[in-house]
Amino acid sequence: MGLSGANHGDSISLKSCSDPLFSKGLPTYDWPVAPLPEIVQPFAQNAEANAQEEDRCIEAAAKIIQSHKAEGKDVGAIIVQPISSHENRQATPTYYKKLRQMAAREGIPFIVDETAVGIARSGKMWSHEYWYLNENDGGCADIMTFGGSAGLSGLYSTLDYRADPMCCAFD
Repeated sequence: MGLSGANHGDSISLKSCSDPLFSKGLPTYDWPVAPLPEIVQPFAQNAEANAQEEDRCIEAAAKIIQSHKAEGKDVGAIIVQPISSHENRQATPTYYKKLRQMAAREGIPFIVDETAVGIARSGKMWSHEYWYLNENDGGCADIMTFGGSAGLSGLYSTLDYRADPMCCAFD
């Protein structure tokens, strides 16, 4: 499941979990896209309205997951960009924490796509560091992707998502 306003790449799989705007008429898989909250800046002055909007979007994501389960289909992963590549939008850290908690509760891998905003473009090495995820939130992202100005593309993951858990392990 992707979020509206996101563009994760040019393959059919990545277009399928991006905003439909980016499919450019290509055939894509029928994968769900949940709404990204329409946040009003500045955050502090609009905290109450923004919290309501984020709760609406969390409920929409939960309904997508539940409707897929009812149809006998699972949501295979939740993929998010810390800042949407289409409209340069983001939600508050609270929204991403709730989305991460939902993913952990449902056993859905949580993927953060840092390709467009990683490598210190936001002031931190990885933009999702501003969310301050901790164990109460379900932990760090299960998988994080990067590329663009990194000079190479890649990913890192928790041990649960490595093909060989001993890869890069130290005794």
